Amino acid sequence: LTESSGTANRKDALKLLKLREADLAKGIPVAKKGTKLRFEDGIKDVLNHYRVKGFRSAAKVEQRVRLHLSPYFGGMRMTDIGTRTIRAYQAHRTEQGAAPATINRECSILNKAFVLAVTSRDLAWRPVIEKFTEAAPKTDHFTDAEFVAFRDNMPTVLQGLMTFLRACGWRSKSEVQTLVWGQVDRKAQVIRLSPEQSKNKEGRPLPYGAWPELVEVIETQWQYRKEIATQKGELPAPENDWLFHRNGKQIKDFRGAFKSALKNAGIPEHKTPHSLRRTCVRNLHLAKVDPKKGMRLTGHKTFTVYEDYNTIVEGDVADVLAEVAAFQNG
Repeated sequence: LTESSGTANRKDALKLLKLREADLAKGIPVAKKGTKLRFEDGIKDVLNHYRVKGFRSAAKVEQRVRLHLSPYFGGMRMTDIGTRTIRAYQAHRTEQGAAPATINRECSILNKAFVLAVTSRDLAWRPVIEKFTEAAPKTDHFTDAEFVAFRDNMPTVLQGLMTFLRACGWRSKSEVQTLVWGQVDRKAQVIRLSPEQSKNKEGRPLPYGAWPELVEVIETQWQYRKEIATQKGELPAPENDWLFHRNGKQIKDFRGAFKSALKNAGIPEHKTPHSLRRTCVRNLHLAKVDPKKGMRLTGHKTFTVYEDYNTIVEGDVADVLAEVAAFQNG
């Protein structure tokens, strides 16, 4: 990284060099262009990066910047945002009641701004950003009995969707609720998720014929769509009609029905639609499915995240102790 001294006098240039070396020794960042890079410039680069990469989280990043990062760091030079300044921001957000995971996500955006600035040689240094310890993975999976009671208390038009989510572990809003009949091959009994629908930008097939319960769900949905089309005097348009729907219209939100079903079934109400995804991974673990194969089904990219969804309960520990006892007893 080079910087002009702004003078032809060698003595003055050497004096500036010594000042810069002293700054580096103290941990003060040195950047080109007189350290003029500001927070807004760094964040703009981050948002452009997310848009170019096509990350689904771009909108969420913009929201975090607008609501929290910009009000605090707006107008500051990047070289003035050091570890101490960021620690003060973390304390500020903690006082506002933000969860550790939320603060970590916000600081990761700031860290990305520094990484990009260093990569583009606008900065020669980036601060250390300390992370908070986040809460342990949730253990809100459904037992078999809980799921049956819950599903039976859901409206009829949503019961098939709940069964599907529990069986395959796909993401509800971005993947399952956007499926159309053009993606379903009833003859081959395969559903094909497109890359555009997947969070990791990779499509994947679901050969559902091996599970009779899923076959029943798909065939029931097909009959339901035919009934709606008959009532409206229309012909089904398999390429564009929604697989899961209410009276032919896409199911966009079912959180109200979900909470009511939990309450009516006497199940703890901290469970969410995402609990069905965790339940799927939990069941894959109990069935001793190879994690690599399980990840192909659910769409997880990393083993660490996949395992986070596999909640440990008392029965697991009891099984381990029983195995050890059996070993010791020959």
